[in-house]
Amino acid sequence: MALLPSAIGTGFLAFGLIALFYLVTEELLIEAHETPDCPWVTAMFFAGFLALLPLEEGIG
Repeated sequence: MALLPSAIGTGFLAFGLIALFYLVTEELLIEAHETPDCPWVTAMFFAGFLALLPLEEGIG
């Protein structure tokens, strides 16, 4: 990929990343419907997501 223009190399990497995200999400959605939903799981997801925001910005 070093010989390709940067836009084409970026396009290949973006396509691979999106394909990987699709496969992982598809597998997780199948497993997610096997168990009933719990409100605390959703709350912990959003709490973890919100806890990462200050760390990513360098505030924490």
